[in-house]
Amino acid sequence: MKYPRDCAIRSVRKGDSVVGNEPGSIKDKYPSLDYIHDRIKEYLDTQLGSIKRMDSKAVGILAVDVAAMALILDKEKYFVDYWYLGLAIMLFFACSLVSCLFAISAVKLHMPPNPDVLYNKYLDKKADYTKYNVTRAYAAAYLINEATLKRKMRKFGFSIGFLVAAIIVMIPSAFVICL
Repeated sequence: MKYPRDCAIRSVRKGDSVVGNEPGSIKDKYPSLDYIHDRIKEYLDTQLGSIKRMDSKAVGILAVDVAAMALILDKEKYFVDYWYLGLAIMLFFACSLVSCLFAISAVKLHMPPNPDVLYNKYLDKKADYTKYNVTRAYAAAYLINEATLKRKMRKFGFSIGFLVAAIIVMIPSAFVICL
């Protein structure tokens, strides 16, 4: 299996043959470099924003899970005769809580350029050359981060699925207990 990072770096580096200090070589060869650089930077910012929004939604689901579990534990006397319903509901909420915690867990995102590398490697280079290489690094980071974001979204989806399953089991069980 190929790792997303390896695929991303290979796809961005494919066919590059730009030399650093040739006069006008980058602007002539890549006239839309500024536009591409700005768009890729916006995409990276959008990725960061979507991860932050997803984490805040996951915290909300986490709060619902904890509150529901506390409510069920408080009303355990209702589940004495129907213990299997209480157990099923608690199990779904617990699975939702655990998958939500996995979705919230910290992930390493690639946010180029590394300031130290930028300073040491590109200080004496032309601005166009530096922008070209930083744009390549942005494109690779976008692909790597996209794979990370998809994994995080899948865990978040499991959390929502378990929460919905718990609610689906809880509604009919409330009617059974009340009757």
